[in-house]
Amino acid sequence: MKKLYLFAILFSLGGVLSNLKAQVTFSHSAGVFSTNLTSNIPAGLAYSPRVNFLELTDESTLSFGTHLGLGITGGWASDLLVDVPLVVEYNFGHASSPYSDALFGGFVGLGYDYMHIESLGDEPSTLRQSIHGPMVNAGIRAIVLEVPFMLRAAYTLNLNDHQGNPTNVLVLGLLFNLN
Repeated sequence: MKKLYLFAILFSLGGVLSNLKAQVTFSHSAGVFSTNLTSNIPAGLAYSPRVNFLELTDESTLSFGTHLGLGITGGWASDLLVDVPLVVEYNFGHASSPYSDALFGGFVGLGYDYMHIESLGDEPSTLRQSIHGPMVNAGIRAIVLEVPFMLRAAYTLNLNDHQGNPTNVLVLGLLFNLN
């Protein structure tokens, strides 16, 4: 009887797995971001490349990518912020793959984030922070007035809080889908 159950489970799983398509495609977006990392709200430019490594359906994929950020805090050229998250995401609907026809979609993912702020001024600064830790990431993608855009939110739990850094970091972004 146990062999019959095992066969039924494997047969069902085989049917599900046969619908998956291993198809590698590339997508990317660019825009702006902001974060609550310091009292001077940093803002900067963002670039989000990703590789879709598994097409689950015509309108959903799994991807590996990043949402790179380069910004300035505390006024012009006083401090530089670098954000380098690595994420695995489930993408659905609009812009989930190059073949998607949907007008609305989104994504949700998990990953690991590394942020660093360094002083750029001539005088030594006490502001030097490194943040790293697990992160969650989610957003929506849509076409509004014929412009494909993405709204993104990410939350990082800081594992480096012994330096007096904040224990949580929120990143918000507005990006435009480039393909």
